[in-house]
Amino acid sequence: MLEVDGATAGFLVLKARKDTLRIEAVGVLPAYRKQGWGAWLLEWAAAEAGRLGLARLELHVSSGNGPALALYAKAGFQPVPRTWSGIQMERVLGK
Repeated sequence: MLEVDGATAGFLVLKARKDTLRIEAVGVLPAYRKQGWGAWLLEWAAAEAGRLGLARLELHVSSGNGPALALYAKAGFQPVPRTWSGIQMERVLGK
Protein backbone atom coordinates (compact mmCIF):
# COMPACT_ATOMS: atom_id res chain seq x y z
CA MET A 1 0.00 0.00 0.00
CA LEU A 2 1.32 3.44 -0.94
CA GLU A 3 0.57 6.17 1.60
CA VAL A 4 1.17 9.86 1.02
CA ASP A 5 0.75 12.19 4.01
CA GLY A 6 -1.21 9.47 5.82
CA ALA A 7 -3.66 8.86 2.97
CA THR A 8 -3.83 5.80 0.74
CA ALA A 9 -2.52 6.83 -2.68
CA GLY A 10 -1.91 3.52 -4.45
CA PHE A 11 -1.09 -0.16 -4.27
CA LEU A 12 1.19 -2.84 -5.63
CA VAL A 13 0.62 -6.61 -5.61
CA LEU A 14 3.68 -8.78 -6.29
CA LYS A 15 4.28 -12.51 -6.68
CA ALA A 16 7.72 -14.14 -6.83
CA ARG A 17 8.20 -17.15 -9.09
CA LYS A 18 11.41 -18.74 -10.33
CA ASP A 19 13.71 -15.85 -11.34
CA THR A 20 10.87 -13.34 -11.81
CA LEU A 21 8.92 -10.94 -9.65
CA ARG A 22 5.50 -10.62 -11.24
CA ILE A 23 3.52 -7.42 -10.83
CA GLU A 24 0.02 -8.81 -10.41
CA ALA A 25 -1.60 -5.40 -9.92
CA VAL A 26 -0.50 -1.79 -9.60
CA GLY A 27 -2.58 1.33 -9.26
CA VAL A 28 -2.51 4.94 -8.18
CA LEU A 29 -5.68 6.72 -7.07
CA PRO A 30 -6.78 9.53 -9.42
CA ALA A 31 -5.88 12.34 -7.01
CA TYR A 32 -2.25 11.13 -6.95
CA ARG A 33 -1.72 10.45 -10.66
CA LYS A 34 0.76 12.45 -12.76
CA GLN A 35 2.95 12.99 -9.67
CA GLY A 36 5.45 10.17 -10.22
CA TRP A 37 3.92 7.67 -7.80
CA GLY A 38 3.37 5.00 -10.46
CA ALA A 39 7.04 5.19 -11.46
CA TRP A 40 8.00 5.14 -7.78
CA LEU A 41 6.01 1.92 -7.26
CA LEU A 42 7.69 0.30 -10.26
CA GLU A 43 11.14 1.25 -8.96
CA TRP A 44 10.23 -0.08 -5.52
CA ALA A 45 9.24 -3.38 -7.18
CA ALA A 46 12.61 -3.47 -9.00
CA ALA A 47 14.44 -2.90 -5.73
CA GLU A 48 12.41 -5.65 -4.07
CA ALA A 49 13.24 -8.05 -6.92
CA GLY A 50 16.91 -7.23 -6.46
CA ARG A 51 16.65 -7.78 -2.71
CA LEU A 52 15.14 -11.21 -3.42
CA GLY A 53 17.86 -12.04 -5.96
CA LEU A 54 15.41 -12.18 -8.87
CA ALA A 55 16.53 -11.32 -12.40
CA ARG A 56 13.41 -9.71 -13.88
CA LEU A 57 10.08 -8.01 -13.38
CA GLU A 58 7.04 -9.10 -15.40
CA LEU A 59 3.54 -7.72 -15.89
CA HIS A 60 0.58 -7.92 -18.25
CA VAL A 61 -1.18 -4.86 -19.61
CA SER A 62 -4.09 -4.33 -21.96
CA SER A 63 -2.99 -3.28 -25.44
CA GLY A 64 -5.52 -0.42 -25.22
CA ASN A 65 -4.10 1.08 -22.02
CA GLY A 66 -1.89 3.78 -23.54
CA PRO A 67 -1.01 5.61 -20.32
CA ALA A 68 0.12 2.39 -18.62
CA LEU A 69 2.09 1.28 -21.68
CA ALA A 70 3.90 4.64 -21.72
CA LEU A 71 4.67 4.42 -17.99
CA TYR A 72 6.02 0.88 -18.28
CA ALA A 73 8.14 1.69 -21.34
CA LYS A 74 9.61 4.74 -19.57
CA ALA A 75 10.42 2.48 -16.59
CA GLY A 76 12.43 0.14 -18.84
CA PHE A 77 9.87 -2.57 -19.59
CA GLN A 78 9.92 -4.17 -23.04
CA PRO A 79 7.18 -6.19 -24.77
CA VAL A 80 7.82 -9.94 -25.01
CA PRO A 81 6.09 -12.52 -27.24
CA ARG A 82 2.63 -13.27 -25.93
CA THR A 83 -0.17 -15.76 -26.33
CA TRP A 84 -3.13 -13.64 -25.18
CA SER A 85 -4.80 -10.41 -26.31
CA GLY A 86 -2.90 -8.14 -23.92
CA ILE A 87 0.76 -7.28 -23.85
CA GLN A 88 3.25 -9.01 -21.61
CA MET A 89 6.17 -6.80 -20.64
CA GLU A 90 9.33 -7.45 -18.69
CA ARG A 91 12.28 -5.56 -17.32
CA VAL A 92 15.56 -7.43 -17.05
CA LEU A 93 17.34 -6.19 -13.95
CA GLY A 94 21.02 -5.45 -13.54
CA LYS A 95 21.53 -3.89 -16.95
